[in-house]
Amino acid sequence: TWSHVTRDLPLSDVFDFPRVVGNSRQRRPWHPTQLHEGLVERCIRMSTIKGDRVLDPFAGTGTTLRVCKRLQRSCTLIENSEEYCGYLTIEHNLRIETI
Repeated sequence: TWSHVTRDLPLSDVFDFPRVVGNSRQRRPWHPTQLHEGLVERCIRMSTIKGDRVLDPFAGTGTTLRVCKRLQRSCTLIENSEEYCGYLTIEHNLRIETI
């Protein structure tokens, strides 16, 4: 069994996190399918260390970015929706590059 580096706890192969719905603190009402920050955090902690860069090719509401900031990882986002990019730019004061 693989153990998490910092907590030394055996990891299960079942990830059980509640859906982000209704008036949840994490909820961004402008996006219909949002991931729980705990799920994203678990994946990032399992696969990176402090200072690493994370690529999120489907930025959506910026869940990965919020978690990366909290865990001290760099993050590159890709999003094809101009609407979502607009929300992310306002919420996180981001610089957008159009490809």
